[in-house]
Amino acid sequence: MLRSRLVMSAIEERRRLERALHDGVQQDLIGLSVRLQHVRNLVATAPDEVLAALEDTQQEVRGALDRVRALASDMYPAILDARGLPDALRQAVRASGAAASVEAGELGRYPAGIEAAVFFLWREVLDGLRAGENARIQVREQAEELQVRIEAGAPIDSLRAGDLVEGAGGMLTVRSGSDRCGVEAAFPLA
Repeated sequence: MLRSRLVMSAIEERRRLERALHDGVQQDLIGLSVRLQHVRNLVATAPDEVLAALEDTQQEVRGALDRVRALASDMYPAILDARGLPDALRQAVRASGAAASVEAGELGRYPAGIEAAVFFLWREVLDGLRAGENARIQVREQAEELQVRIEAGAPIDSLRAGDLVEGAGGMLTVRSGSDRCGVEAAFPLA
């Protein structure tokens, strides 16, 4: 059952990425192509306007690059490999703009699957928050486990959360109340 859900989740994620590439990156490139054709026409007909058109095009390129970077980070955040779990969790908060806090003191490095599971579990929570809701994550290593506790003002998809955690060898507990949701995950390290 878990394997089937993981396969379906991977397929859905690929579909989401295809849509993001088609609706985002591809449209950006088409727009840039049209703008460059316009600049080319200006060279022949209105050379005085070329510089302004090139500056506009440069701004469009910067915007497209920002969207490509965001998409790449959405797929897998480079900061997770480069700087570790605490920095990646904090960056996810900044990128989401959510009212959330990260408590992840003296953590080492962990297997990539575990770090990714914790990161994407946190992102699931952040993505589910609505205006005015907040969340908090605590991550610590104790008794040969990486322990994760999340409190959020929004419900979490417990099936997806379970797939993320169990797929990385962890165990998940979800508590839901009327206005808060609690998630606890434990990943054996030995």
